[in-house]
Amino acid sequence: MTQATYLLDTGHTKAQAFAMLQGALSAIQSGNAGATPPAETAAGMLWVDTATPGSIPPPAR
Repeated sequence: MTQATYLLDTGHTKAQAFAMLQGALSAIQSGNAGATPPAETAAGMLWVDTATPGSIPPPAR
């Protein structure tokens, strides 16, 4: 279960930017799963609600 920011900060070092991108990719892979919605959302963004039993996202196409 991962949620992360998708916003790049121009003040990041290369190492910080790489870590941020790894976090964002992990969040995408997990469907932004978590007990609460991600802090940053966008239209059509997938979020797997882990706090609600039976909350299943639509199948990937």
